Amino acid sequence: MRGDTSALSAEQLRGMEQFEATGCINCHRGPMFSDFTPHVLGVPDNPKLPESDGGVNKTYAFRTPSLRNLSATAPYMHNGTFRTLPDVIGFYRRISRGGGRGGRGGRDVTVQVSSDQIDPLARRLNMRGGSQRDIIEFLGALDDPNFDRTVPERVPSGLPVGGKLQP
Repeated sequence: MRGDTSALSAEQLRGMEQFEATGCINCHRGPMFSDFTPHVLGVPDNPKLPESDGGVNKTYAFRTPSLRNLSATAPYMHNGTFRTLPDVIGFYRRISRGGGRGGRGGRDVTVQVSSDQIDPLARRLNMRGGSQRDIIEFLGALDDPNFDRTVPERVPSGLPVGGKLQP
């Protein structure tokens, strides 16, 4: 991101350029690839969760996560509804075209959020054309092979480790 093109493969470099051109960089920026700001995306509810997560003040806004070490953080989005990065990119493609019907469970967005509530930055993404494979290659370049992947036995909040997913 600082101009050292030798740090990336040709595919990763194309992916970085596409990441910037589509507008992903508007929210996923800086050293951690996050603006750490809540945005309403209308991510579909995860049927494995006991109830819908309303996010910040029940507005369905969730903080932009870091894109570092994505290979260790699947499933994706705040509620783990997308299993793969192609699923995530497909979701962004759909909401940039207006969201609505289709996609997982018959809807692209959660029923609690209308298309006009989706953050304008997400609605303005230019997801037409380009290769999602190149973007995924670029995201893979953000992994640190020395990242500590151990799961702690407990966390400072006291919440159970692993979330509240139902079988």
